[in-house]
Amino acid sequence: MKRSAIFGLAVAGVLIGSATAAVIGFEEIPLGGSNGPTGVWNGQDGSGSISTGGASFNNYYTDWGGGFYSWSGIAFSNTTDTTNADYSNQYSSVTGSGDDSATYGVAYFSEYEIGNGANPPTITFDQVTDLTGLGISITNTYWAAQSMLQGDAALGSGPGKKFGGESGTDADWFKLIITGLDEDNHSTGSQEFYLADYRGEDDYVITDWTFVDLSALGDVKSLVFTMESSDTGAFGINTPAYFAFDNVLAVPEPSALLMTFAGLGIFLRRKRA
Repeated sequence: MKRSAIFGLAVAGVLIGSATAAVIGFEEIPLGGSNGPTGVWNGQDGSGSISTGGASFNNYYTDWGGGFYSWSGIAFSNTTDTTNADYSNQYSSVTGSGDDSATYGVAYFSEYEIGNGANPPTITFDQVTDLTGLGISITNTYWAAQSMLQGDAALGSGPGKKFGGESGTDADWFKLIITGLDEDNHSTGSQEFYLADYRGEDDYVITDWTFVDLSALGDVKSLVFTMESSDTGAFGINTPAYFAFDNVLAVPEPSALLMTFAGLGIFLRRKRA
């Protein structure tokens, strides 16, 4: 067998091998009832985290009394509301569902809570995990998306601006930063994903589930999620600092793999030439 063909099979083996990790979904998580609002687990049980699929997801919940509470970190939801664009609808993805199932994660990056000792939204794996060829599905929450598309003033409350401004030319952006940590809490690298970007010719707000490749982070024990926005004020980020996620440790869609193999085919043809 020619060396180039062996190389091609080896690359294919790496890609296929990376797909053996178990995808972490959330359908088995109990929602509603004593765990919080209907269709939501938001930490109201006081556990401080929830574990599923070989990973734990952090949560900070405070009961202020009188029916008032606050939370940050990670919650889980199967809510489908794509009508109400305000704080009352903080648990809905922009699509009104998970990536390919009913239940999905919702993360809230609270600068106030972090400033008072809480950690950012964090996924901690039971074992060190090689992320080569693996990733996670990400999208906006409905509230955050509408805040950026319409501006909070148009929605009735809140400081968030309409991205692009009234002229449509403001270079706004909303960014998620995913940082890998090893067993000693040392960074293995960071991956950025723009939930909205108005800096170029093709302005967009993410409104579909999107696969984010985490291969560059390598071997990790945990993933830490932080957020930044061009729209900030005296109290930090004005954009609702939420995102939705699903299918942790997923592999790319078949179309992405086909593109990879197509590129490999071109490489092999060039080698033979």
